[in-house]
Amino acid sequence: MNANIRFICAGAGSGKTYTLTQKLKELLSSGAVSPAGVIATTFTKLAAGELKEQVRSKLIESGQLPLANQMEQSLIGTVNSVCGEVLRRFAFEAGIPPDQRVLDESQGDILFYQAMELALADNKPLIRQMNATCHRLQIINRQKQLIWRAEVKTIVNAARANNQSANEIRHLGHASADQLLAHFPAPTSRNLSDALLSALNHAIAGIDTDHDGTKKTRDYLSFITGARAALIYRRLTWPEWISLTKKMPGTKSKSFAKPIEDIAMDYDKHPQLHQDIRFFAEKAFEIAADSLDAYQLVKT
Repeated sequence: MNANIRFICAGAGSGKTYTLTQKLKELLSSGAVSPAGVIATTFTKLAAGELKEQVRSKLIESGQLPLANQMEQSLIGTVNSVCGEVLRRFAFEAGIPPDQRVLDESQGDILFYQAMELALADNKPLIRQMNATCHRLQIINRQKQLIWRAEVKTIVNAARANNQSANEIRHLGHASADQLLAHFPAPTSRNLSDALLSALNHAIAGIDTDHDGTKKTRDYLSFITGARAALIYRRLTWPEWISLTKKMPGTKSKSFAKPIEDIAMDYDKHPQLHQDIRFFAEKAFEIAADSLDAYQLVKT
């Protein structure tokens, strides 16, 4: 390890800035380093400004005004600003244009979602499939909005934090799905959707609200009527499947609900649920990889 690198590990309020100030003042006063040779990074602009001013003040107090005035030559700032300045200074050596601009978080997010739309521009069927799968799995926010794009962004953020390339994450969805589905029972060969539809039809036709007019029964009948329509149009969500195991009509109509409950209990064995989980995981990683490639292009 380079002997000129010193690590200072300390918690908040423990005097890191003070220690750095004293160390920089000592190095500058002794001539061991020049202001132009100082690189220091902080997490915030406020901390960077505080560090630079404290060092300048210490130099002035010790009668080293010329040296204090040269502190503007030092490179003290946030990690982003320091790295951005290094890139600008050595753009030619790095083979990049010198007019580099550091994106803040909100600008980076906007640019990334533009890159994602660019990556998906020629694949409208995939967008429709992701929307439908996301709906069935109920991957939504509090406003009931589908958030699979946000999930893709989360994958990309993790990849960038771990210095993984697009090619390295492209096929990770398969392993991710395998790990999750390992906690599920094996898919059944029984056609659960047809069986559920038959049980729903039987209940809707058989429940007589004149004979059983309780609010509980009326609410149940309304729920299963909606569930039948959603099932027919492949819009029934997996949370709704689970709800069919819990919702019940009044006592007089419970015999109609029992077959529905029994079939719905096997939701975790439904081949379509397994397919939805695998499709979502694999495509989310593939879209993340394509978006990461596109993001590198739109940033240049």
